[in-house]
Amino acid sequence: MRKRSFTIFKIAITIISLLCAIIFKSQIDWANLGNNYIEIPLVKEILYDLSIGVFSAMILVWFIDEIGNHIQERKSQEKERDTIRRFNKIILLYINQYMELFYCVVTPIEERDPGNVKLPENFTLRDMRDLYYPSARLNEKLHGSSVEAFLRVEQELREKFMHIIESHDFEYYPKISEILLGYIQFSLAFDSRAAILDAPNKTLTSQSDKDVKGVPMTNLIHDWLEKEADSFFQKNLDKENVTVNPLFFPYICLYRMMQQEKKYILQYREEVENLGL
Repeated sequence: MRKRSFTIFKIAITIISLLCAIIFKSQIDWANLGNNYIEIPLVKEILYDLSIGVFSAMILVWFIDEIGNHIQERKSQEKERDTIRRFNKIILLYINQYMELFYCVVTPIEERDPGNVKLPENFTLRDMRDLYYPSARLNEKLHGSSVEAFLRVEQELREKFMHIIESHDFEYYPKISEILLGYIQFSLAFDSRAAILDAPNKTLTSQSDKDVKGVPMTNLIHDWLEKEADSFFQKNLDKENVTVNPLFFPYICLYRMMQQEKKYILQYREEVENLGL
């Protein structure tokens, strides 16, 4: 109702302004209204004045509109920065745990230094041979083997990223969205946690070699990672016709997943640092 009343008010003001322009520009004989007539030069002058007024008004409207859009855009951009700033505080806590457990998974037990935890520039499958050993940090949340704790935090981080992507549009900082999606895609594509987490519950049952019968599966995984995995992986990269025991395939997936996720984690940290968050 108020909007309709305001529209009527604007129309009335426009009509009154037009009438005033005609009256003030014209030489009206109020005593003998019948003697009045329309002069073409006067009409042209009034139309000229109106066109100048409309043109000036439109320039003013455009100017005000551009200022308003600029202010609104800055507010929207700052609002998005505030959103990133808020969830970044939580994400960094998960990333710190992720990095610590990543380090444990890809570092042999004798080389681990809890006081110097960082993502290695390069790592091999052989470096991961002690992934079933306990992590360097044990508490109620990060208990069990290094790989068990790592996969738990890795999945939690993936779920956080998915929630962020679903909840926010990154109009001004699309790079953040691309990084989070990249992590999610590789986390899902190479997810082999079921087989990896079940391995400690299994033992070798082959009858062909009595020396290995009853040996924990994790021992076999350790020996393969230490002695054969890198050679196999390189042959695979060189397109050689090699096959892998299905028991070992999940660790190839884990290795490739960790390689890619490390890139996205580092990109994310760099991006938020560049934003000054």
